[in-house]
Amino acid sequence: MARAFAHPDAPDLKRDLKSDAAIGSSVIHQQRIAPISGIQLSSPHLARQSIGLVETGPLRTFERRAPSALQDGSGRRDRRPGSGGRGLKVQGLGTGLNGVRFLSGQALHVEDCTITNFSNLGLDFEPSAAAQLFVKSTVISQNTVGNIYVSQGRAVIAKSQLLNAGYGLNVTGTAQASVHDTTFSGHSGIAIHASSSAEINVDHGLIANNGVGVQGDSMVRLSEVMVSNNTTGVSGTVASFGNNRVAAGNATNGTPSSTIPQQ
Repeated sequence: MARAFAHPDAPDLKRDLKSDAAIGSSVIHQQRIAPISGIQLSSPHLARQSIGLVETGPLRTFERRAPSALQDGSGRRDRRPGSGGRGLKVQGLGTGLNGVRFLSGQALHVEDCTITNFSNLGLDFEPSAAAQLFVKSTVISQNTVGNIYVSQGRAVIAKSQLLNAGYGLNVTGTAQASVHDTTFSGHSGIAIHASSSAEINVDHGLIANNGVGVQGDSMVRLSEVMVSNNTTGVSGTVASFGNNRVAAGNATNGTPSSTIPQQ
């Protein structure tokens, strides 16, 4: 498994993600800040870099596992597909294009990360074939176009915050997303948007202070969600399980298009 991690025992080594990706093993030192425009994942490469910052602290990891059998520092090979980041702070400085971009592989895991201030997207999930995205306990914010874009596969977003961007979560194509215990706030456009044949299920969340809280150009389902203080609360194909709070200070509340009985 290729891994970039904060290594308190090796402060003199100087490697960056790009050079280490070629050999399949990366080391980012404790509290080191490395220049990077973001992290682009497409087999067999780990990352492509230009402008921005990645900051890591103790015991924080970035992993890339691909069918090309990249090696870790011990020389062992890992053929399990997938990619992941844990505990990373990815800063675009307003000029980096995308924070994390996933183009191929079976799964992407993002946990306890901060992704902020990119000129396009915080997290761009566009796999060439069906794949899975898992985001947990992560803050994605201040990305000019949007925070998370999902075009294919299935996504799970839990205990996270999507803040202050053009849009929050945009799911399109045939993708499906499930969102739990997550806050969407401060988006100038749409906080949660499903289009084409996509589906989004939202459970236990806060959608507040956005242009449009929820836009269903395809199916969005809401359960135990507070939709408050948006210019428009809900619009389009938005199904409610009858336990949401929409009349909560929106300029226009909107009305769910249907009610689903709880089972």
